[in-house]
Amino acid sequence: MMHRRTVEPALDHRLGQSAVVRLSGPRTSGKTTTCTSVIERRGGTAVRLDDLDVRRAVQADPSGYLAGLAGPVLVDEYQHVPEVLDVVKAHLSRHGGAAGRWLLCGSVSVRAVAPAAESLGGRLTDLTMGTLTVDERNDLPPPVFLERLVAEGPSFVHGWRAPSPRVRDTLLSEAAIGGFPLVLAQRDAPGAPRRILADWVVAAAISDAAEIGGVRNTAELRRMLRLYAASTGAITPKDKPVADRLEIGRHTVARYRSLLTDLHVTWDLPAFTPGNATGQVTKSPKLHLIDSGLAAHLAGRDSVAALDRDNAFAGQLIETMVANDLRVQASSSSTPVWLAHYREDSSEVDVVIETYDGRVFGLEIKLTANPGEGSLKGLRRLAGSCGNRFAGGVVLARVPAGRPAAHGLTIAPLDAVWDVAD
Repeated sequence: MMHRRTVEPALDHRLGQSAVVRLSGPRTSGKTTTCTSVIERRGGTAVRLDDLDVRRAVQADPSGYLAGLAGPVLVDEYQHVPEVLDVVKAHLSRHGGAAGRWLLCGSVSVRAVAPAAESLGGRLTDLTMGTLTVDERNDLPPPVFLERLVAEGPSFVHGWRAPSPRVRDTLLSEAAIGGFPLVLAQRDAPGAPRRILADWVVAAAISDAAEIGGVRNTAELRRMLRLYAASTGAITPKDKPVADRLEIGRHTVARYRSLLTDLHVTWDLPAFTPGNATGQVTKSPKLHLIDSGLAAHLAGRDSVAALDRDNAFAGQLIETMVANDLRVQASSSSTPVWLAHYREDSSEVDVVIETYDGRVFGLEIKLTANPGEGSLKGLRRLAGSCGNRFAGGVVLARVPAGRPAAHGLTIAPLDAVWDVAD
């Protein structure tokens, strides 16, 4: 079943502005389908490097194969023939940066396959695609939560009520199944989601790590990935404690951690450092798995019943689901925004949004239906440390309607992330 993808209009728009557009994301998340739809609409050419015959032809003569193709030219899974990036750079040098010539699509970062070509002369624009977001998999209208928050401030959700509020079990079920299209297509088939995710781990994490990263002891990597899955939504574990626990070398842990990011299995939410901080500010990123269902599967808690028995992990999983969906909204936004997290002493904010003009918003993500004064603690500390840059803070929880809270903050339904309309 085809679903609307938030990134598609943004992809089309960026092709009208940039010489090279790159769409990155995990394997089997729908990147090829989305890119092909855009390319066909523009009368361009698709070069599918996951086709072995095409790959061999391009490897034999990358420049000759790509020359003269009708643009935009989609090079799908470019990591299989990294030399195509040199062809793209050479084309830009000879012919300039006319918009809409190249669309690169891949499941492995450029850094991992061709570090020297990563910048592509500064004429590259990046978009991030994840697995299906909650709004996409439920065929809801395009989400506008992030754009409205930045444009209007948190007051836009005051009094807002979700048209069909998600109860706790519904949210946990959404998080446990995740958004891989193949998983969703077979979610009701007994055992199918676990089998599909197990196969995905072998293909996207284990096999690719061996091929691209030269990993020989894949059992070590698998154990580390399970540990990271259990830590999703938390500050990235330090390399030494992970190394000690898994009994592998510290440098090996650092290499695996970087590789999992390059393969779009995990991603780092960077730390935010406010200008007026008075305490100890954490500089380590937060770790998120690329899909909440993948995290639940690897952690062995992929059902509502299992999550009910581990409320702490359930909260982490909901945070990862929301953070992943906000990441897609941020990447597709017409207004540049950057996402981070914040921790100063014992005060934390799950997601910090920084705008191009320096304003700062904070979001706390809670599974509870009764957020108390403690839920505002991190936002209050962030506000004090940002001074006049602080533009508002929101606690997202299972509440029936948005409302003002103490200290000028806001409490709003979690559903607003996906359901709020223009």
